[in-house]
Amino acid sequence: MKKLVITAMVIAMTGATTVFAAEQSKTYTEQYVQKHTQRLTDKEKELQQKQKTRDEAYNKQRQERESAIKEQQIKFEEQKKQYSSDADARKQKFEDQKKQNNSDIEARKQNFEQKKQQWKDLKSE
Repeated sequence: MKKLVITAMVIAMTGATTVFAAEQSKTYTEQYVQKHTQRLTDKEKELQQKQKTRDEAYNKQRQERESAIKEQQIKFEEQKKQYSSDADARKQKFEDQKKQNNSDIEARKQNFEQKKQQWKDLKSE
């Protein structure tokens, strides 16, 4: 009977230490591994964060450049339209001036012919 009680107590003590060890979150080996790998994981997380920040900055700059290029293209198209309309206006003004000059020349010719005719009429009288 004493052996049975002692055996039961030894089993209970062994069970208690096993439960205690299981409840303890980290063993020495786990603590050692974490101690030496924690710096690496921290460094890796830091590098990942830096890379993410660089990527975001790059994407922002790229979007700004693209929007600036689009704005320049729009401005260029507006200038092109303005120059085209200005050129059309100058061309129209030139054509109008040319028509006016031609009509002035015709008017002078008619006036000259009229005076010539009058002179002939005067001579013939």
